[in-house]
Amino acid sequence: MEKELESTGSLIDKTRDTKHTTLTDIAILQSSIRSRQQLIMAYQAEQRKLYDTIFSNLLYINTLKEKTDLLRQEYGRMIYSTYRQGGEENLLLFLLAAENLQQAFNRFNWFRSYSEKRKEQVASIEEIEEKYATEVAQLTQKVDYNQQLIGKLTLETTKLSLEKEYKDQSVAALAKQEQSLIQQYYQLRENYDYLKQQIENSLDQEFAAENSSGTQPAAETAEELSTNFEKNRGKLPWPSEFGVVTTPFGEHQHPDFKKVKIKNNGINIVTTQGTQARAVFDGVVTRVMEVSNFNKVVIIRHGEYLTVYSNLSNVRVKPGDLLKTRQDIGAIYTDLTSNKTELHFELWKGKMILDPLQWLTSQENSVQAY
Repeated sequence: MEKELESTGSLIDKTRDTKHTTLTDIAILQSSIRSRQQLIMAYQAEQRKLYDTIFSNLLYINTLKEKTDLLRQEYGRMIYSTYRQGGEENLLLFLLAAENLQQAFNRFNWFRSYSEKRKEQVASIEEIEEKYATEVAQLTQKVDYNQQLIGKLTLETTKLSLEKEYKDQSVAALAKQEQSLIQQYYQLRENYDYLKQQIENSLDQEFAAENSSGTQPAAETAEELSTNFEKNRGKLPWPSEFGVVTTPFGEHQHPDFKKVKIKNNGINIVTTQGTQARAVFDGVVTRVMEVSNFNKVVIIRHGEYLTVYSNLSNVRVKPGDLLKTRQDIGAIYTDLTSNKTELHFELWKGKMILDPLQWLTSQENSVQAY
């Protein structure tokens, strides 16, 4: 979480450098707020667990102290008893005063047993005192760590308040341009529909080319790829090493602007400049094309599944290339006006569009805004 927030923080810093706030900027802020809230909750949970551990340690240390005190008292009584009996140096006189050999033998055994008991008592005291010292040292470490957690909680809570304040200011500034935002999203819808049409045309051309040439992809290979792809549902790596999902899949209202209705055929991931798009699974490149408003687009086939990587500035693959999972495809385009580096990623099965977030792993260095 800390690593994610550090990366997201760099994106927020870039948004502060731009003159105009956008909905993407607010999505990045919301992502950071959400991640920071989760981090604070994680710190709090860890602190609660730590308090329980510290309390248990205190109880155990107190038990050890009581046990040591009892052993010391018992040992003191032993020493006093030995002193009253004249000490071990008078053992010979004590044995000679016995009425018979059996009594002398019993007295000797008693003294020997008594002496061993005292040695055991000393060893027990030393062992418990060693445990006591170890527990006190561990407790000191835990208390110190707890102080560090308190410091982190204070810092993160302050940062959270500042981010919320900054987001509120940004939302207030954009609220004055709500009609303009609605028009922008109408345009985005048209862009997504246009990209969808281009992908469908590409699929039709691919199918026509296969029929005209009389060659079909090996059925076993395609079926195996599809099966392996399906087995990795929820485990696929992200199409960029790091990113914030600023626009999720499907149609929904914007959480801050109720009149702005968003529709997306995939997901939009904002990342840092220079980041490479990468294949989410083994497959073959079927198409590299340029699409208006999406720059360069790469389509990779994984059996009956397709993954689409849009808004690339340059591409290092070509149709027919066999790619491995996490292999670089090309650099994600950076808009120098808005200072945004944003990948549009789609997932298809045949001609059916799927929600990528249901297929990508949740354990990567990517976070979702909403």
